[in-house]
Amino acid sequence: MNATPDRRIGLAVRSELWRQRITLKEAAWDVFGAQVWFMQSRCSGRTPFGAYELLQVADYLHVDVVQFLAAAKQPSPDDGAPPSRLGFHNGDASYDHPVADVVFNAPTALAAA
Repeated sequence: MNATPDRRIGLAVRSELWRQRITLKEAAWDVFGAQVWFMQSRCSGRTPFGAYELLQVADYLHVDVVQFLAAAKQPSPDDGAPPSRLGFHNGDASYDHPVADVVFNAPTALAAA
């Protein structure tokens, strides 16, 4: 089963909490004055974060709320494993071989886009 956007947002929040070494219990109490189940249900995707709730969590973690919203758009495979590259990768692609001494020309790249 594919992860829903609510689940992906919840996982992004949980991973940011983990990076900052903040427990769900601490976040629930500090942000919402609630018990741990409040954050558990949202971080699991069972209960979606409200817009204001997500903004409060982002402010508490000192990150941009867009970081969490962008997670909603990320596709995920059915089982949570990283996507397979079989059938799309033959070993001879240009990205397999590093290129040295390349200068990135931003104006040209923007004009081409």
